Amino acid sequence: GYDGTWGKYTIKVNATPANDQCENAIPVADSVLYPGRTYSGSTAGATPTLLGPANPLVTSNGGNNDTLDVWYAYTPTVSEEVTISLCSASLFNATMGLFDACSGSGIASNDDACVLQPQITQELTAGQTYLIRIAGWGGLVGDYTLTVTGGQGTDMRIEKPFDLIGHLS
Repeated sequence: GYDGTWGKYTIKVNATPANDQCENAIPVADSVLYPGRTYSGSTAGATPTLLGPANPLVTSNGGNNDTLDVWYAYTPTVSEEVTISLCSASLFNATMGLFDACSGSGIASNDDACVLQPQITQELTAGQTYLIRIAGWGGLVGDYTLTVTGGQGTDMRIEKPFDLIGHLS
């Protein structure tokens, strides 16, 4: 310790998340294709995403100092409305943005669709990879659960009933 003093102390280290920068976005699949599938993570240890002099700092919802971010990549196989949500179990005031590329344009953003959690519902195009940015409002960090639904052909109705042999009933 300082000047010969000693005592108990605690050191807390937050490792930088693997998906801290857009280029390292973690691919996610649709929860319709994989029922109940969610993606849990944390923004603890995240750093701001810098995109160069023209757009030096990425934010969602007009700023709010939500610069400590993590990224996910989602590619729908069907063109349809998709819902991207942190509403089920996020433990801090989060923000979310949807982008068309790492250095591209923002498509949508949200802050408080469900109390303090974001949710985006947007028509997305099959085969196009979209980037999902998760950050904390006002510089907050914390744990979250991400769910994506739609984009895999969610309408899978059978119009006419079949018996067990495959004949029309």
